[in-house]
Amino acid sequence: MAQDAILEAVRRQRQKSTLRQFIENPTKAIEEKPSLVYVISGVLGTIFAATLLYLHVKISDVIIFTLILAFIPAGLYEFHKQGTRRKIEEEFPKLMRDISLAVQSGMAIRAAFNVCARGEYGALTSAIKHLDNLMTWGVSFEEAVLYLARKYPTPLIKRTVSTIVEASKSGGEIGPILQNVTIDAEQTKGLEKRRRAETQPYLLVGYMSFFVFMAVILIISQYFIGMMAQMSAETKVTEMSGMQFRISSEDIAMYKTLFFHALIVQGIFSGLFTGKIAEGTVLAGMKHSLIFVIIGVLAYNFLI
Repeated sequence: MAQDAILEAVRRQRQKSTLRQFIENPTKAIEEKPSLVYVISGVLGTIFAATLLYLHVKISDVIIFTLILAFIPAGLYEFHKQGTRRKIEEEFPKLMRDISLAVQSGMAIRAAFNVCARGEYGALTSAIKHLDNLMTWGVSFEEAVLYLARKYPTPLIKRTVSTIVEASKSGGEIGPILQNVTIDAEQTKGLEKRRRAETQPYLLVGYMSFFVFMAVILIISQYFIGMMAQMSAETKVTEMSGMQFRISSEDIAMYKTLFFHALIVQGIFSGLFTGKIAEGTVLAGMKHSLIFVIIGVLAYNFLI
């Protein structure tokens, strides 16, 4: 009866709606369903856009500020996600190496994992202790590492766990398997560090290109447009190529608005491009886009 009650409680927990899970524990809900971040960004952006439209704000400003608000949750989440993934994957090869060495010394896999669970592996420490407790209750090593891959579904961990499980099912010796996957994990992390070091200049190029574009916008806005406005004020009407034109204050405001929009568009796409080049994914560039957009807004309000 007690077991039935536990199973029923687990079933009810799984049947909870996503909204209820988010209200009860936002962090856990987002960890289980990362797509919630983008849903939240979309909802906040929609509400914000509707509010600005109700206040009769210009449609161009509505689009820009809505994009800024929508980028904030996603950008911060991607920044946190990339940092967590990097910390976990830094410790994972160490864990696999220690387990492999313990098994090669003659320990059973259960005993080797128990010894490693007493060590410190940074962001993986709590998960390893939890897996050790599961194995104490009879969970096999393969099931335990599958749980680890579900909890931390990084490419390195998923590939390593998949190799261990498939090789174990085929009847191979666990010692050589662990040794091979440990070497593969260490080589993969070494290649990733090398790639990150080699792509750092491209990250700098992305930032430099944005700041150069912003500098050009500022120079045109502050000097070229200002000079033309001064000449227009002095002569009222200036002839150029047989045509007459006048630069009014409304024209200057329009030019500055266009410059601002160009700066925001440049910031968004420069950030996405920088993330793709430097970190391998477009989503990783959302944090760079957020930085560029904020800098663009500050530049528009205080410099343009």
